[in-house]
Amino acid sequence: MDNKEKNGRTLKLKTLLKILGGLAVLATAIIYFIYGYLYNPEKPVSVSTVPVLNNFVRPRFLFNIYGAAGVQLVKPMAVFFDNENERIYVSNTESHTIEVFKYQGEHLLSFGGFGSEPGKLSFPYGIARTRSGDILVAEAGNGRIQRFSAEGEYLGTVLKQPNEFKVEKPGPLCTDSEGNIYIGDISGGKVLVIDEQGKLVNIYYQAQYPHGIAVDEKNKLLYTADSDASKILVYSLNSDTRDPVRVIERTPSESGQVNFGIIRGIALDNQGRLYVANSLAGSVIVFDNKGISSFDFGSPGNDDGAMLYPNGIDVDDNGRIYIADWGNNRVGVWGY
Repeated sequence: MDNKEKNGRTLKLKTLLKILGGLAVLATAIIYFIYGYLYNPEKPVSVSTVPVLNNFVRPRFLFNIYGAAGVQLVKPMAVFFDNENERIYVSNTESHTIEVFKYQGEHLLSFGGFGSEPGKLSFPYGIARTRSGDILVAEAGNGRIQRFSAEGEYLGTVLKQPNEFKVEKPGPLCTDSEGNIYIGDISGGKVLVIDEQGKLVNIYYQAQYPHGIAVDEKNKLLYTADSDASKILVYSLNSDTRDPVRVIERTPSESGQVNFGIIRGIALDNQGRLYVANSLAGSVIVFDNKGISSFDFGSPGNDDGAMLYPNGIDVDDNGRIYIADWGNNRVGVWGY
């Protein structure tokens, strides 16, 4: 082999090494970007910027909220995130209070306390926000819905006991931009819709134990979790019929996926994905906007990232997920 041929091979080898080195640097940069930008819990990322790789991008566990010194969560049934004020409202159900936390989990204030007089609470459940920023709280114990200011000041009662709608045990709550209030009647097997003055808008039956409700205003759909039949009933808000237009179920035919056990709270994110608290399985199932299940996250237990009979769930505008972990006396916070 002459010197000319050796020099040619050496040149090709050096060129190849340079190409491989450049690819390694590029790969490293991509890894650091994904880890440092998408998965940094201190830097909330709008869910609209999260790349949804065939809807299989799973959230990661961030932290737990147990309460504060002298204020511990006891069997929390529901959690609600106020996007306007960046506050986390939790139904501290067996302590008969509402606990309010800042975005990073720092305790801010409490209101309620056991009783039946105005402003007191008995087994609070659903929490929602009105158009004016007031907070609605449903009481399973007193069978009513009260209105409070964002700071917990009692402002009035929206649904009293007894009432003309025969709602005895209101559970989950949600509202829409028109001021309508959606109430899951867990003892009467229906979802009641009233306006801010308490007048009837509609009633949806067929869900025996509606422990979860969510409204898709863009597509005018009402999602209701039927905990008795372990399925999600979807109603059209634009239709005159009160029958479901779609039913979402998890069946054994979906190989390798966790089936519905006892389903509880549900929530929609701003991409139209549906989050379902699969309580008996200690996990959350996520469906795309066509009702097709994409993935599960969480597992049964009491370690970080595990759940024990999760009940209420909410998703904020940044894609953070808040789960009322009933059995573990805490709220688990997850994010993309």
